[in-house]
Parts: sequence; C-alpha cells; structure tokens
Amino acid sequence: MPARLKKKRIHVTPRKGFSTHRFQRRFPVDCQKLTGSVYWGSVASEADVAEHESAFADIVERTRMFLRSGQPIFLTDIRRLPRKMIPLVAEAAAKGRALACANGWIAIGTIDAPAPAPERPMIDVTPARLTLSEMVEDCISERGWPDDRANHVRGIFGRLEEMLGHNDGTLVTTADIGRFKKLLLATPNKRNGAAISRNTVKQSLSPVKVVFQHAINNGLGDGAVTDNPARSVTVEGVVVGTRDDFTKEEERTILTAARDQRNEIRWFTWLMAMSGCSNKEAVNASRDDFRREGDLLTWDIKGTKTDYRARVIPLRAALVAEGFEDWLNTLQSTQALFSELRIGAKTNDWIKSLGISKTVYSFRHGMKTKLRSAMMPSDERNYYQGHAAADVAATYGTNLATTLAVYIERLPAPLSAPSGR
Repeated sequence: MPARLKKKRIHVTPRKGFSTHRFQRRFPVDCQKLTGSVYWGSVASEADVAEHESAFADIVERTRMFLRSGQPIFLTDIRRLPRKMIPLVAEAAAKGRALACANGWIAIGTIDAPAPAPERPMIDVTPARLTLSEMVEDCISERGWPDDRANHVRGIFGRLEEMLGHNDGTLVTTADIGRFKKLLLATPNKRNGAAISRNTVKQSLSPVKVVFQHAINNGLGDGAVTDNPARSVTVEGVVVGTRDDFTKEEERTILTAARDQRNEIRWFTWLMAMSGCSNKEAVNASRDDFRREGDLLTWDIKGTKTDYRARVIPLRAALVAEGFEDWLNTLQSTQALFSELRIGAKTNDWIKSLGISKTVYSFRHGMKTKLRSAMMPSDERNYYQGHAAADVAATYGTNLATTLAVYIERLPAPLSAPSGR
C-alpha cells in the first residue's frame, strides 16, 4: 500500500467491528480522531467564534451516537493544526468550556462523558405464596363458570393486580380492597363517559369476595389466606330492586315492535320477557341448551353470576307459539343464540327509540311480580330465576320442570300468536 495512504490512515481510529473504510464513510470529514477532547478551528474575527460554537454543538449531536460510554471526542482537521498549538489547546480544553485564541486558532470546550445511570432499587423477588390468578382459576374451575363470567372475573382481578403492583393474594388487605372500590367508583362509563353506577361497582366486588372465600375454604396455598379482605367492603347508597316493571301497555308495545326487528333483537327481547332471565344468561345461551321434553321446551341455564345459579326451567307455551323453537331449529347444535356485540345495549337503545325509558332488564323484575301473582311458592320462584336464596330442597326430584310449568302457564300470553301459526 502506498505510503501516502498509510499516513492518511494514521489519524483514523476505527471502532471495534468497523473496517477503516466503513469508518471513514460513516463519520463526518471533521471527525478524524476519537482520542482527545477538543474541537478547534481557525478564526479571523469575533464572528468566527460564534460560528465555531454553533458548529461544535452540531458536531456533538452528529457524533454522540458513535461514542462508547465515557469516551471523550477529539474533533479537528489535525493536519492543519500547528504542532506547537496542541499543548495550549489541550490545556485550555481541560479546564472545561474554554476559549484560547493564539495565532488565529480557537479551542472550544469538551464533550462531557454521559452521566452514569442511577442505580436501580433492589426488587423483592420472593415468589408469591399464592397468586391472585391461581385463586381465580381454581375458583372458576370448581364452580364451572361459563367463559363470559370467567373472563369478567379475570378482568376484575387483572385491574386489582394492576392497582396493587403485585399478584400475591396473601398480601391483599381490607384497605387495598377499599382503595380498589374507590378506583372503580372513579372509573367512567365507556359508553357515555358518566360515572359508573354504584350497583355495577357492587357487582364487581362480589366475585372478589367469592374468590377469596373460596381460597380460604379450600386451603389454597397451604392455607396461606386466612382472612377475606373483601368481606366487610361494601358500596353505600345501592338500593336493590327499585327498577320499575314494564306496564302492560309498555310490554305489548315492545313485544309487538320486536316482531319487525332482526332476529337477534327480536328473540333476545322475547326470551327476556318470557323467562325473566338476566341479560348475561341470555347472551351465554347456545342452541344445545334448549331441549324438547314431551310437551315442554326446557332451557338448561348455566348461570353467570354468583347469585344466579345454574338451573333447568320450562319455557312458556306463548314463547313457543311466537316461533322461538322454529328459530332455534335454524341454528347449528352448538351455535350461540346471540352473536351481535353488545346485544343488550343495542336492545336498550331500540326500546328508548319507542319512547320507553326503561331497559330490557325490567322484564326480569316484572317476572318476579308475575310469578307471585301465579301463586308460585317462594322456593320455586327463586329457583326459576336463579336466586341463591332458593331452598336447595326446591331442586330435588326429576319432575321439577313439570311442576314449574304448572305455575308459569297460569300467566296470560302478552300477545296473541302471530297470524299463520
């Protein structure tokens, strides 16, 4: 290799992993050496000083990415600097930001080494004795909650874990659950941005109590959880059972108008009205939950809430006469009845468009009133609607559906059957 080229490369110190040629291409012309700490250039007037200061700042930004931590930078066209100037410039630069003018040359500052990263605090890596997710999954598995209910509970505990900053179920206190309640109360409704209802928050805290009690009752984690932190936490100002029933006129208006709606809105409305089920029980229903048993069409409800139990109930003849069973027979054996997202909210919006301010859930409250008028005993009444207060004796026997059918058929049909049926 010619001596001239070798001499030129003396001033290039490539970083590890770079060839000399790649190094020269990637660095600016004025970045010839990375072993010093000074930038200098020639000046003829005071204006040149400001120009060099600006140039120095630009060079810093262009070259900082190429520096190793703590490495100073030496920026110059070293071939043009008189050798006798090097000590003077280096001495001036060593004092920090310095200017040294001599024989028309200027030295400007240094590039400070990056500040050392702050030490990270020690993190406790002690494994949880019993994680929240372990508690939830064990409870879901034993209780057999449907996917909709299980995912809802997982979501609640996910928010709790996010608030706590850990997942150790044995460290959760009553104060933590109190803070979680306040967090939920401050959460805006996703639909309209208003504050979430107190009743919704109460329902969200209910599975927290259930899961912790399940862990205690079953000795999960070798009995690591000994006290239910959610047991005494409640939401004040929640009045249960104040939702108004539909009047007979409102019920007739809704059910008549539903006949002209698309199938999912129509049958969601009619199923709620004729069975008194909850919204989620209807949403979780699939075709194979409904069976024909002689003269009865029965519904095997899986249950969705801690106080809505799984049960088998007969459906009213008026619902069959409306064409509900015929529609069921158009579905696949395991197909969900309602696949539309937010079917309950859409139905409520449609009901409001009829000039009725109540929601579809009022059908459930109204069914309680109707079952009382049909003289259905309280045990059977609670069982029919899945309330936990039902006496377990009410579920005994193989002819329960037949017994319940006697009472529900005492209820008059809200509308006459559609013409042609």
